[in-house]
Amino acid sequence: MSKIISLFTKAEFVLVSQELLPKFLGLLKELPQIKTIIVFEESHKGPISSYLDANVSCRILTFDEVIEYGYLSEVSHLIQHFSSTLSHKGKN
Repeated sequence: MSKIISLFTKAEFVLVSQELLPKFLGLLKELPQIKTIIVFEESHKGPISSYLDANVSCRILTFDEVIEYGYLSEVSHLIQHFSSTLSHKGKN
């Protein structure tokens, strides 16, 4: 199955449910293009921390972490924009 996936995609990011994460980690050796796995956590399955310690060749993030990084990036961008705008006004 992984050979079929690698033939049809060059994706470096994959979204998987927490339930399918162990199965997908088993396929990683045949999918070297995968750099990041984003996991939809399922609270009834427990934390994904046991998978984070696994010896895998890619980064594993939760969906919540991706949302937080996006938020922080946007806030950082806005702060840079406003500080740049204010510094230009001070020079006039």
